[in-house]
Amino acid sequence: RFGKLLHLLEVIGLYRGVNSAGWHQIRCPWVRRHTDRAETGTALAEPSAENNWRGGFKCHHGHCSELNMCDMWAFVEEFNKRINRKKS
Repeated sequence: RFGKLLHLLEVIGLYRGVNSAGWHQIRCPWVRRHTDRAETGTALAEPSAENNWRGGFKCHHGHCSELNMCDMWAFVEEFNKRINRKKS
């Protein structure tokens, strides 16, 4: 499932690559909330025992500090709904 998330983020232009710590750097889906609209400072961690196999979401911008992987999955679901509506 996490691999599909990364693939979708790559397809829609949000995936940036993996950093030296193994986090997947992305453009924050909520970048419009950032005061300066900075596109750096957001990353995803792969599911592991360290995060109870849930994965991790971290945005270092104050307006997104409360967001987590549940919000990331909700973004993906909403994105998919919009795509499916456009296809109909």
